[in-house]
Amino acid sequence: MSTLEPGQIFADYTIEELLDTDDMGEVYVAHHPGLARSNALRVFAAALTDDDSFRTRFEHEVDVLAGLSHPALVKVLDHGIDDSRYWIAYELIGGENLGDRLEQGPLDPQVVARYVAEIASALDTLAASGVVHRQVQPTNILIDQHDRARLTDFGLDRLSGAADDAGLTIRTVTYAAPELLQGYTPDPRADQYSLAATAYALLTGAPPFATGNAVSISMAHILQPVPAASRRSPHLPPAVDAVLAAAMAKNPTDRFPTSRSFADALTAALGAAPPRPTGRRHCGPDRARLPRRTDAGPREEVAHAAPGRRRTDRSTDSGRRSRRGLPTVEERRRQRTHQREHRSRHRGRRRCGRSQAHTGDPRAAVLPDRTDRPEVGVRRTPIRRLRAGRRRQ
Repeated sequence: MSTLEPGQIFADYTIEELLDTDDMGEVYVAHHPGLARSNALRVFAAALTDDDSFRTRFEHEVDVLAGLSHPALVKVLDHGIDDSRYWIAYELIGGENLGDRLEQGPLDPQVVARYVAEIASALDTLAASGVVHRQVQPTNILIDQHDRARLTDFGLDRLSGAADDAGLTIRTVTYAAPELLQGYTPDPRADQYSLAATAYALLTGAPPFATGNAVSISMAHILQPVPAASRRSPHLPPAVDAVLAAAMAKNPTDRFPTSRSFADALTAALGAAPPRPTGRRHCGPDRARLPRRTDAGPREEVAHAAPGRRRTDRSTDSGRRSRRGLPTVEERRRQRTHQREHRSRHRGRRRCGRSQAHTGDPRAAVLPDRTDRPEVGVRRTPIRRLRAGRRRQ
């Protein structure tokens, strides 16, 4: 496979830089004289020109893709054939792909949930147009300057043989659906399988089946159950295992009906908060409401604490309690001080059955008089002992 050199002209595009190569061809940064900016130019291998199946899909699907517009789809600008090689010009996305980020380790679960939701929406858009991507994997998901996931390399793979096809590579089969590896005609649920395998890799740091050669990985996709992601990454909730297992079911009919429904289930399992609705102001537990004013005085500076934490502004608390007819903090403090003094003054003496109002208890100025009945819990002194005490005095 011969690569194009920088400065070489191909289909009126001037080659500037080689971005990537795979078994299907190369991807270049190229500039067209009629366009204001550089684009990504996918040039397919010359051997695919003689593939009738590939040629049919190219002529049909690229025309459909050129008319699609979705925030998570890299826009197709132009396509054609030159020097017996098919080519597609894409919008050039500055940034890195998820394959590069995966080399640094697992991603944050909530970030993964957001990326999966964005790509799932794009896959459902493709499915509604009758296009199956067939190559959903981290290297085909680009992250733009706004940290949004963008899907590229649409539906033009060569994965049409059985699992023992010598032309298959590890990169080709690592995220492929079992029906695609067995040579069956795929439907959009094959893309859901690949998206789930991609989410598995982003959450755990490695694909579900990644040991051995291309044939052993293909047979694992066809025969082996999906390893539990929570075992590889213990911080993941066990509910994630059930969602990934359903989206990667061997039988396509056992998967989720749409890629978006899989993304919603994964978001719920990860506990990621759904995006806030636009068009109205959010007011929940994290946005405290100010108390309604009940007087005409100056507005109080109320210090709102987080939910579940104790308020520390005692002065404003006393003002509110006073307006509501409750004892203030200072009054309760004086009551407790008087109670301690009263207990220390009468410690060691026998208590008579008189009420607090008759014993000089300072609380009598605050608490109601209860002379009509004895105080609950006060020990009664027999009258004969009181008389004997007076005689001794």
